[in-house]
Amino acid sequence: MHGPTSHQAARCGGVALALWILAAPPPAAAESALRLAPRPAAGAVPAATYDEDGRPIGSAHVSDTQLSDGSRQLVLVSTVAGGGALLLTARLFPTNDGLAFAPVVQTAESFDTRGRSLGRMVIDHRQRTARCGSPEPGQPDRHVIALDPQDRVANGVLGLLLASQLASAEPLAFDLLACTAGRLIPARATAPKPLPTGLVQVEAELNLGSALAWAIRPFLPRYAFWFDPASSTPWVAHRMTLSGRGQRVLVLHGDRTPIDLGLPPPPS
Repeated sequence: MHGPTSHQAARCGGVALALWILAAPPPAAAESALRLAPRPAAGAVPAATYDEDGRPIGSAHVSDTQLSDGSRQLVLVSTVAGGGALLLTARLFPTNDGLAFAPVVQTAESFDTRGRSLGRMVIDHRQRTARCGSPEPGQPDRHVIALDPQDRVANGVLGLLLASQLASAEPLAFDLLACTAGRLIPARATAPKPLPTGLVQVEAELNLGSALAWAIRPFLPRYAFWFDPASSTPWVAHRMTLSGRGQRVLVLHGDRTPIDLGLPPPPS
């Protein structure tokens, strides 16, 4: 029997550390200003990773778990066979009025083709900081950004946030931490676009400002999500950037195909 590859070992270590970061209980009132409407936790969701043309290229793991203390834990792992990987996690707690959930800590970490970390992002609403870690072990963080008390950073909870707002007519604004740029970037959700398949598509548009747009746009993540508005657990798929090197992938529910998203059949 073969042992785990360096890629698998690094990814497992990343998952373990991310879950340890999520595990610490939050102090009172330390949370994001984002509010996510309560929905049934989806549990473990079968999923796979595809390229932008709709061809399967790797595995994926997606889970949304209700924990015994009433909090929610989100985990997403997307892996490309022979390529890189991305790990996203988030922990959310009920708000004081019990009417919504708010993120308390979010993490993201990309890995290269050899399983080496490209740096870990930690958004800690308890400490009011966002950190972009160095890919070099033992080195200081590349960026440390102070969060204001009403921060709306949404990197690790973006899919759940957008799903919670599908029926709202109000524009949804939030921030995304871009470690390649070392800053928070304002963003907004587009209006849900109905598809002939019954799904809706929502994208996150970044407000870069004209002075920076031309220089940093190629290096920033781009997001698109697909939902089934008739389902109590509406997530179907999302397109995202696997790492700061720009590889874009599609993470898709195991019961769906890229054609369900309105994408053409992949070239043969």
